[in-house]
Amino acid sequence: MGMKDIIARELSFKITGISFKVHNEQGRFCREKQYADRFEELLIENKIPYNREYELRNFFVNAINGNKVDF
Repeated sequence: MGMKDIIARELSFKITGISFKVHNEQGRFCREKQYADRFEELLIENKIPYNREYELRNFFVNAINGNKVDF
C-alpha cells in the first residue's frame, strides 16, 4: 500500500497530526478522557466533523449492543 492508496489523504494526515499533537502535549501518563477531551477540542478547532463515543450498533447491523468507539 502506497501513499496514493490512502483514503481521504488530506483528512488522514490532519487527523494523524492532531493525534501526535495531543500525545506531545499530554505526555504518556494522562487518562484516556484527558486525551479524548483534548482531541475533541482540536477536531472542533480544525472544523472536522465527528461523533464521540459512537455506538457500533448504529453502524454495523450485527454489532454487539454496547460496543462503542471513542470517535
